Amino acid sequence: MSRAILRVVAGAVAGGVATVPMSAVVWGARGAGLLGTAPPRRLTDRALQAIGVDLPEPARRAATAVDHAVFGAVAGGAWGVIDPLVPAAVPRWLAGAGYGLAVWASAYLGWVPAVRAMPSAEDDRRDRAVSMVVAHLVYGVVLGEVARRLRAATAGADHADGVPVR
Repeated sequence: MSRAILRVVAGAVAGGVATVPMSAVVWGARGAGLLGTAPPRRLTDRALQAIGVDLPEPARRAATAVDHAVFGAVAGGAWGVIDPLVPAAVPRWLAGAGYGLAVWASAYLGWVPAVRAMPSAEDDRRDRAVSMVVAHLVYGVVLGEVARRLRAATAGADHADGVPVR
């Protein structure tokens, strides 16, 4: 398997892993009354509405969890492509945090309001916007570090692609 494909796969795995602590932040914020309906649920409900499917509540919860995990893995796969472009001097957790913020911005200032699932973060509740920024920072930090460790493990040494694993 090529190094590029391994980076995408490692990123996807890391993205799936990073979605777990991110979800914990979202659940905590929701429990604290900072979110209303959690954005992953709103997005799932909007997608189901768009295709004309009405699921019972347990199936909606399951679909929301799957949707969120898949999105986290896909965003992680994209990180696998971007990561080698980040200077080696930048710690992976820090680069990941920046990436998490970029994912947040592209979603909550871009495509999420465009599909009318939620208002733009600029027009939304401040507590929800802040909670989602924190959740995406957690996602990015964990993504960057888990991807770094996976890359080191798949390299079988302290180097991947001839470059020290960061």
